[in-house]
Amino acid sequence: MIRVLVNFLYWGSEESGIFRAGSELIKYLSNYPLEIFLLTNKNIFYEKENLKIKKINLSLKNKETHLIYTQFYIKRFLSEINPNILFNPFHLGYLFNLTIPQIIIIYDNIHLTVFKKRLNTYIYHKFLLPRLIRKSKIIITPSQA
Repeated sequence: MIRVLVNFLYWGSEESGIFRAGSELIKYLSNYPLEIFLLTNKNIFYEKENLKIKKINLSLKNKETHLIYTQFYIKRFLSEINPNILFNPFHLGYLFNLTIPQIIIIYDNIHLTVFKKRLNTYIYHKFLLPRLIRKSKIIITPSQA
């Protein structure tokens, strides 16, 4: 059976469109014969046999710290679980070398145009997102990103 590590260490609110879309994708994936390991910091409850939820307490004060801790957690679970695929249902993935395919979803690039309000988000999208794109095998862009 294919083992999928889903990185759902999302820093936004549970009301956001990205969170809701990611949740729906996870529910959809759990209908297939996959062994899914969900790495999350949110309260998610799915009653699926093939879905194992790994809840992480990530109550950090800023996005920069969240990004750094996410890299460590992904690295840890990559070696513990030994998945065939790393799936990121939003634009924060693993920025280092991988031996397995990584899939990311980029919903939009609006952060590149409104950098004065969110400098940290602009820097991530300008410098780290291109690295993530290079490290990914599949990139999904549901909008015209």
